[in-house]
Amino acid sequence: MACRAVLDAVRAWHKAGAHCLDDLLGRIEPLWCSLIAPAIARDCAATCLFALAHVRGQVHVAAIGDGVALLRTRRGLEWVVGPRAAGFANETDALGHSAPWTSRSFPRAGGDVVVLATDGVADDLLPERIDGFVQWLMDDFAGMAPSERWRALQRELKEWPTPHHTDDKTLVVLAQREAVLG
Repeated sequence: MACRAVLDAVRAWHKAGAHCLDDLLGRIEPLWCSLIAPAIARDCAATCLFALAHVRGQVHVAAIGDGVALLRTRRGLEWVVGPRAAGFANETDALGHSAPWTSRSFPRAGGDVVVLATDGVADDLLPERIDGFVQWLMDDFAGMAPSERWRALQRELKEWPTPHHTDDKTLVVLAQREAVLG
């Protein structure tokens, strides 16, 4: 329902003129609450990460809760969320806790890559190796046909190398292709 709430919120935000990212973020939790009703929001708490490549030339990346949300540019990694700090005690911000969103907006540029990963993926990534992880995703999967890429990534996530790791494993990659001149 969190994914549906984001999609519905983006549609409403766009119809209203898509002015301020904070307006979009403020729409998500109330929509999510209506979608999970009659359940109580605190009983259904959910983390949420999303990226939106807007037609006005911006990439918006937002998260509430844990995981990883980042933009990789030619200049390096631009972190929105992650990696998780030491001292984690199985408590995180989430929809249903009226927690604040963490968000950043970036100008869209060719070659940029947004990576979103739930904690089931993010917790196993070493911070100093995340750039290599993003490069591996682009090198090994970006050139595949969509259906082939989906199957290959699904296989990688099912065969995740961390033993006995049962957290959900969701991975999203949004890549802006570089312009081809000529």
